[in-house]
Amino acid sequence: MLAKGKLTRDCSDGAEAYALARDGALTGLSVGYITRKAGRQGDARVLQELELHEASLVPVPMNSKARLITVKSIASIRDLEELLRAGGLSGRKSRAAANAAWPTINNDNPTTDDELAAILSGSLSRIHTI
Repeated sequence: MLAKGKLTRDCSDGAEAYALARDGALTGLSVGYITRKAGRQGDARVLQELELHEASLVPVPMNSKARLITVKSIASIRDLEELLRAGGLSGRKSRAAANAAWPTINNDNPTTDDELAAILSGSLSRIHTI
């Protein structure tokens, strides 16, 4: 089974889970579901249709194959544009904000979250004037 999820990093639990997953300390998955359709393939039970109720990050999953594959972050200017678009900005405004913020985000000097927030806030205020 392949699934895509999102962590809410605006709360302490989400921020902690993201940090632990990114660092490789929390990569197991626990899933709760109802089987709607299943079959057999040799000795294996094949789940064909599920109703997913929950998915949780855990340090040690019951099924060793139930693992987090990647923790997505902003690795390119296109990722930043996609994030801004998902946040409700138009394509044009997302491109403008990403182009304004990317040089600072992508530099090798460490930037604190507060500094990054100030940069993005400044970029967004300039976009509103476009």
